[in-house]
Amino acid sequence: MSGPRALANGRYLLVSQLGEGGMATVYRAFDQRLQVWRAIKILAPQYASKPKLRSRFETEAQTMALLEHPNIVRVYDVGHDGPYAYIVMELLEGGSLVDWLEAHGAMPPPMAIEVTLQLCAGIQSAHDKGVVHRDIKPHNVMITADGSCRVTDFGIARVSDRTHDGMTRTGAVMGTWGYMAPEQRTDAKHVDERADVYAIACTLYTLITDKSPMDLFAADPRDPDMQKLDPAIVELMLHAAEYRREDRVQSVQALADALRAILPKLPPIPEDTPPLVRPFGAPPPVPDPSEYVEPPHGPTPGGVPDRSTGGTIAPDREGVSPTLAPGTQWTGSYTAPGTATTSELPTPSLPPQRRRVSVGVILGLLFAVLGVGLAVTAVGILVYAGVGQRGTTPSPAPEPVPASAPTPTSAPVPSPVPAAPAPAPHEAPAPHPAPSPAPHTAPAPAPAPAPAPAPAPEVAVVPKPAPQPQVVVQPAPAPAPAVQQCVRVTPPAATSVGSEAVFRVRLCAEDGSDVMLWYRPKGGGEWQSVLMPKVLGQHTAKIQVDPRFSEGIEYYVQAGETAQGSRGAPHVLDVY
Repeated sequence: MSGPRALANGRYLLVSQLGEGGMATVYRAFDQRLQVWRAIKILAPQYASKPKLRSRFETEAQTMALLEHPNIVRVYDVGHDGPYAYIVMELLEGGSLVDWLEAHGAMPPPMAIEVTLQLCAGIQSAHDKGVVHRDIKPHNVMITADGSCRVTDFGIARVSDRTHDGMTRTGAVMGTWGYMAPEQRTDAKHVDERADVYAIACTLYTLITDKSPMDLFAADPRDPDMQKLDPAIVELMLHAAEYRREDRVQSVQALADALRAILPKLPPIPEDTPPLVRPFGAPPPVPDPSEYVEPPHGPTPGGVPDRSTGGTIAPDREGVSPTLAPGTQWTGSYTAPGTATTSELPTPSLPPQRRRVSVGVILGLLFAVLGVGLAVTAVGILVYAGVGQRGTTPSPAPEPVPASAPTPTSAPVPSPVPAAPAPAPHEAPAPHPAPSPAPHTAPAPAPAPAPAPAPAPEVAVVPKPAPQPQVVVQPAPAPAPAVQQCVRVTPPAATSVGSEAVFRVRLCAEDGSDVMLWYRPKGGGEWQSVLMPKVLGQHTAKIQVDPRFSEGIEYYVQAGETAQGSRGAPHVLDVY
């Protein structure tokens, strides 16, 4: 499983992946604090770093929390952990309506209407609070363990009590194309509740036919697929999907009332119809936190947080040295993140004398290092002085010290300038000096023409100039090559009449585009389409091979603006 393994300092443990969309991934997670299972939706890090997308993600959680209704998925928490933004929701074990359609095919009309009535109840409650969903489709209707339906994914919902929809540009197209009202395809910002009415009609069409509607507003009631349905359903469904929103059913409540009026006129649901709730086993065992949150690499003295988990290790006593003797262990308490569990560790026995010896050894080593540094500095000065005397003019010998001059008793303070050569020894003082001091013998004067000797030049220590920083111009990184979209189709090798042909598709880049399979009998006929939802990393669709396809099946696959094949040059699947 890619992505994080735990969130909120270890409170939520992500056990398995439930689904993946273009911008977010949903995980089955365990809440350690409340000891319950949850579903957590995590925004992909590359989108969470964009302020507008992250704000929209958080607004989705706030909107769903505002809409307390039995037919809307409940939200319990929202937050971020490092690069991950997440929403904590209730976990619904029954999957979505798309999962049911993939397993069992089209619903009987009475069952489809009952499901649509639950959908209408949830959406009408949203409209009552000024929220337009804008992305209603079977993928966003979840099934609970008791068979009820709940709407989810309010990620692009518009809340009308805001002064303006600042996160949607005028003219922006948002939603799923086959379920979008015509006005939403040109300007999603200025739609109203009637756009959701259109999407509910499209969802009902998918439930009854197990096909994705492309342009339901242009559907012909004489179409073979429509001919199979009850005329009252067809009439209401096309009325709710009119091209002009002024001509449609004007509210979700009015659509629900009309569906309730039709329901008693329909035949009962066949007894062999699978229930809405798909069977699922017992929930997985409660996960072990140590498998999801990295354990500490050892105790941290002094209450320093351990970076591997975010927990804190606190010692039981103060004043204990963190330097432990071999064979001893640190004692304190460790609190794991997100839990109230505290682990106790054994306490070492360190007498006070041992601690004083340790401090003395440390201080001794410190002074030894300082002493060695001073000695090396003194040697360097002497060497530098010796080198400075080479090649210079010697200074004249100093005058001898008078006999009456006292002998100094202390060493002179050393000068930073290198000392001159030592003077010649002078005569010993006379035992009985005369009243006036006798002149000492001076050195022979230099010849008259010769100038007086210049004093010894002082060797100035010029500090070494600091190195100038070098400006290194790094070349701009080459832009990452854009991922080119492509459609890779894996059709069945061959099929026969009466069987199912399973088509599988992988995209080079999952950009949220709907993947549509278009097909018709070989040699001509009307093109039909089916939405290919993503299952286990690939988009899948099934075609029931009836006698119309005895000569073969022409097909092509389209994802957004990219396609493999076309209507003019379709691929052919052999049928035998």
